[in-house]
Amino acid sequence: MVRIDLEPSPILERALACQHYWRMPRFFFHVTHKRYEPDVEGEELPDKHAAWHEATVTAGQILQGLDGKLTPDQGWKMEVTDEFQNTLYVLHIKAEKPK
Repeated sequence: MVRIDLEPSPILERALACQHYWRMPRFFFHVTHKRYEPDVEGEELPDKHAAWHEATVTAGQILQGLDGKLTPDQGWKMEVTDEFQNTLYVLHIKAEKPK
């Protein structure tokens, strides 16, 4: 293990004081199926492309878990938002019975 001792400096002190600003953005995955279920916790991810990947993987898992509970004329939706609640993506699954 290598140990590096740094001399105190104004730049280093500012960098350490501001390190809490260097975090990944938080994304939220709100689901609507029969009722709206907001994601109040969210997940920190590197960018919106990672949020899209997470949304598609999670949507697949949730839909698989519905286990036949999606009925005709009933939809399923996942809305992906950023930490400012700006909508980035919306995934829709619509079940309908042909007439």
